[in-house]
Amino acid sequence: MRAAEILNGSLVCLSLVAATVIMGFGGVGSKTVAKETTDLRDLQFSTTEDGRPTLLDANDRGITIDTTYSRIIAGSIVARSILGELSEKERIVGVISAGLKDAPDAHRFSGIEQFVGMNETERLLSLSPDLILVSSLSSIPHAERLRSSGIAVFTLGDMRGVESFLRDVRQISVLLGSHSGGERLASVYGRRMRSIANMTPKSVRKEAIYLSAYSTQMFGGTVGTSYHDILHYAGLVDVAADDFSGWPQYTAEHVLSMDPEIIVSPEGVPEFVCKTGALARLRACADGRAGFIELPSSWLEDPGLIMLDVAESIHEAVYGRE
Repeated sequence: MRAAEILNGSLVCLSLVAATVIMGFGGVGSKTVAKETTDLRDLQFSTTEDGRPTLLDANDRGITIDTTYSRIIAGSIVARSILGELSEKERIVGVISAGLKDAPDAHRFSGIEQFVGMNETERLLSLSPDLILVSSLSSIPHAERLRSSGIAVFTLGDMRGVESFLRDVRQISVLLGSHSGGERLASVYGRRMRSIANMTPKSVRKEAIYLSAYSTQMFGGTVGTSYHDILHYAGLVDVAADDFSGWPQYTAEHVLSMDPEIIVSPEGVPEFVCKTGALARLRACADGRAGFIELPSSWLEDPGLIMLDVAESIHEAVYGRE
């Protein structure tokens, strides 16, 4: 199934609701641990020597939160999508360009400076930012020079799916001075995700895996990643979770032993897999590769707001419109 046939338009409209979030994770066929996240309990706060409140980032650095940041740079895809929902456009002076061309919310960043990565230090400094949001990988080593210039650089931490996304919504909302807006966004997002999964009874959920290919090698994404969460909330059972975690490299024997009915993959992978020796016997390769769901890699690799659209689209492709 081609992406154009199963993805409908842009991001799901997230209407505002007044509620405190109580978000549950996990389920049948999932090894994720059930966890409830309420309000801001998972975030860590501290104070400066002169008593100002700070929010601690993934590296335990405190960023002051009694300041109105007015020139913000999104140095990660997740930060970009959250800022697009929670921040006034005029406060955003720069965004990372990765995946933006195909992003459903690309229109929100028209006219805003784009950059490739945190190594473009001089360019970032020329934007005179007062806050830069980065991922854990982006923070080394270029962030130190930015900090030495007096810029607040906040490291969000590992991006591993729904739980980490909701953490980042809350972190960014606190830094923006928009805690209530972050809670509303998180509440609607969690409710919509659960409603997709609940459309399909656990007893009839189909088995699936995420599969990508680079050159002649095959890789998966299972427990502890956004790929696993997308499968779970799409109403599927991630069979790779029985024996793997993280981002495993698969042999042909691994994939054949799992032989799921559904394989979610980036575009182009089904043609490669179904023409590779014994893999042609996979159930997903039958009937013109009908068991494959192909999506642009930029959508599948984005552990942010778009996970909701992707889960909804996969569910509809597998089970039909309900």
